Amino acid sequence: MERREHLLEVATAVLLALATIGTAWCAYQSARWNGVQAIDFSEANTARSESVKQANLAAQLTAIDVGMWLQYVAAISEGNQRLADFISARFRPEFKVANDAWLATKPLQNANAPSSPFVMTEYSLAAQKRAQDLMSTAEQKTEDAKSANQQSDNYVGLTVIFASVLLFGGVGGKFESFNLRVVTLAIGAFVLVGLAFTLATYPIY
Repeated sequence: MERREHLLEVATAVLLALATIGTAWCAYQSARWNGVQAIDFSEANTARSESVKQANLAAQLTAIDVGMWLQYVAAISEGNQRLADFISARFRPEFKVANDAWLATKPLQNANAPSSPFVMTEYSLAAQKRAQDLMSTAEQKTEDAKSANQQSDNYVGLTVIFASVLLFGGVGGKFESFNLRVVTLAIGAFVLVGLAFTLATYPIY
């Protein structure tokens, strides 16, 4: 009888120890994933803010290009080639490439020519491309943050279940019936094994 009691006490102690370790580990991982979430959200906000700045810059540059091009077209229509050359020499490099490609389509003779340089594939603003890349980064970081938050929640969930194992182990020892204590310990052990297998599938940070 004493040997059985001793073995049961040892088994209970082991169960409680493992459940305590599991609880501490899950709490630690939850905190770590919370940190990842905070960093990812911060990086997402930074990228989104910078994307807006680059998009505004692209809009300003486009407005400048449009304004100069309208003056350029007006000069050509008035036959003032000197003024047209003066303006075209001051086109931004990004716009000059598109304007040259547009002129190559002979828009004055070709009725099927594009309506302006701004619809040409050659018209590409680095600032706009940068804005799109940053927005994509922001969206990816936001998804990463959501994923990290889910991982944190998953570990919190396991922490709660590990607490139930502690409950089984702690309460089981209070029963006078040996068989009832064995059943309680077995339930706790069963839950602990299930938790161990589940925990093995979770990512570690």
